[in-house]
Amino acid sequence: RAARALPAAALAAAALFALSAHDMGQVGHDAEAAARQREVAADMSAIRPIAKGRSVLAYPSDDAFVLGKHTRNYYLAGSFLQIEPIGSEQEWRAVPEYDFVLLPADFGGSLTPDNRRVFLYRLRDLPDVFAAIAARTPVRRGAFDLYLDGRALTYARDPCPATSSGRFHLTFVPATRGAPARTLDFGLGERGVWFDGKCMAAVPLPDYPVLGVRTGQHDSAGALWASEFPLDARAWRDRLDALAGREPALRSRFDVHRDGRTLTFVRGECSAGDAAARFFVNVLPLDVRDLPADRRQYGSEPLSFAFADRGLRHGGACLAAFGLPDYPVLGVRTGQYDSAGEVWAGAFPLDPAAWLARLDALAGREPALRSRFDVHRDGRTLTYVREQCSEADTGPRFFLHVVPADAGDLPAAGRGAGFDNLDFDFADRGLRHGGRCMASVELPPYPIARVATGQYDAGGRIWEAELALPPE
Repeated sequence: RAARALPAAALAAAALFALSAHDMGQVGHDAEAAARQREVAADMSAIRPIAKGRSVLAYPSDDAFVLGKHTRNYYLAGSFLQIEPIGSEQEWRAVPEYDFVLLPADFGGSLTPDNRRVFLYRLRDLPDVFAAIAARTPVRRGAFDLYLDGRALTYARDPCPATSSGRFHLTFVPATRGAPARTLDFGLGERGVWFDGKCMAAVPLPDYPVLGVRTGQHDSAGALWASEFPLDARAWRDRLDALAGREPALRSRFDVHRDGRTLTFVRGECSAGDAAARFFVNVLPLDVRDLPADRRQYGSEPLSFAFADRGLRHGGACLAAFGLPDYPVLGVRTGQYDSAGEVWAGAFPLDPAAWLARLDALAGREPALRSRFDVHRDGRTLTYVREQCSEADTGPRFFLHVVPADAGDLPAAGRGAGFDNLDFDFADRGLRHGGRCMASVELPPYPIARVATGQYDAGGRIWEAELALPPE
């Protein structure tokens, strides 16, 4: 009954058993899988173990192995084995007399226990495994040839020294918003197998969609080799071609496309230097109350990412995907920066039509204050608007001094000056798009007598005005 409950799966044309095992609390999300789990669990006491290792019991069945450890059971069936180490034990050794080898595939690192996986190889099948790998076309040739079979990335070398120097690094670049950029660091001895002068190691692909892989080897002196490539070269090219035929939300050093809540950064002729500087994404919410509490006073959420974590450079082109927060977003300001400052920057609204409609509505109203920036009041929100707006207009810092009707409402920091200081940078509160500028600031909740506002630079105040704020 256990054998019937656990169907086997072969790895491609090889006789390799790359079998999948799941913790009883992890495997299966549908009713059928749960029923199989219960049936196998009920039969565990009737199965006699054929091997006992360090914390490991291996149970036979016609087409799979079942592993049990102490009071917790682990099952092999499908593609991978998910396993949780006990205490500090993270090493799974061969049990030669029973003719199989357990190899860790997600060994150590910062991975959570339910993400640790191993492959199981039958020793007698290893010649066929290596022969099957050699017959395939690698995605990269080098010190280690790299192979993709849709489920795993395999490193292979022939001939292979008994001790291979250098550790491997591997990053799975996510293709979807919110997925983690998963990075592993491992030695061949931790996940590999040697046979007849050859060696190989296999790492399963994550459960989420993957754009591509960045991997290589390094030692104490630095990089030995490095490579990056998409999981599907044709899909990569098709995606680039599709984006090239669309108008981006922002044209700059990297064109930025918006698809739902995902921003895609693309550069057609891209060098390693183009992708070296870190990317920033300053998110301007529709409602400042949606921001994390520590960012509400600033009016935006500054996010950033390294291209190495979110992007790929392949065939001379660069592409990176970055997910926006879940709250409603008015727009973003994005670009790259290094130690010298911003390399490039640009901004755009997430909904250009709604942005223009809002500006047009304000243009049809009398502002509360006319100056270099017109200031509109809507309840406790001040909105600064300028038509025919340039970078020179938005560069100088804004000052906003709020004088309460009752001085007792002032925070401690403002009592000496007699006003609440809400000075801000336009980049934190506003957008410049299509030659027009708009920024909004939420005022404090206490009754306000008046505000003084304007802009200033190193030479002093550029413009200033005062606005009385009687209750609306």
